[in-house]
Amino acid sequence: MAHVATENVTPMNSFKMPNLGALDLQQMVDEPLLPELEPYLRHDSALGKGLHHPLVVEPIGVVNGLANRIYTSKTIALQQAIATQDWETATFIHERPYRVEAFVKYALRGECIALADLSPELRLLVTRIWSDSENHHEMRLYWERFFAKQDGKLLLADERGRELYETLPEVLTVYRGDHLDSLRISWSLDKATGEFFAKRYNERDRTLLTGTVKKEHIYGVLVERHESEVLVDMRHVNITDRRSAS
Repeated sequence: MAHVATENVTPMNSFKMPNLGALDLQQMVDEPLLPELEPYLRHDSALGKGLHHPLVVEPIGVVNGLANRIYTSKTIALQQAIATQDWETATFIHERPYRVEAFVKYALRGECIALADLSPELRLLVTRIWSDSENHHEMRLYWERFFAKQDGKLLLADERGRELYETLPEVLTVYRGDHLDSLRISWSLDKATGEFFAKRYNERDRTLLTGTVKKEHIYGVLVERHESEVLVDMRHVNITDRRSAS
């Protein structure tokens, strides 16, 4: 097994917004942005100035003073989490799009290791990251590496997901709302959920896939988001129906 940092997964400490004291809005707007944040500014002709830093995301209307204080407070909290090997806080103190990268950087010391080789505690943390993510396709290389080896294990599952896994038949029907360039790992046991995701984004090539898969190829079951989600390698799914969801 590859070496990773000592696993210490504890409930995340709630991040508290910095105390703004007597500063008024105009003072915070006029305050210069910290040099560390400057490279992460984005300018949009319609929306104006935005900020996308791993610790601070303000998509519209950056208030410099507020962004500075959030960044400073989070940086201190991150350093404390690293010192105590509190990998959950070190991960979740980052903004949502950057959490997979943060987990690999700090908990795995920069090496993206297959989930089958991680401890149950770290796999539970990855389960939380997956459930909270909205940009799986953008982090494709990380997730494909995580799922590179299964060994017949249930790798990702919330508490209710483990209970559901025990009741699944040996062959089950799964559904997926498919999109161009999507990461085809996430499927649902519920047809209505598959239809919802097929129509979620305004894309021309929206497809509802139906297939069958053996239980032994399921490596994740998550139900706490009420999506009856199962994670499976697309190569193990026998597609039985493919239709437009327009």
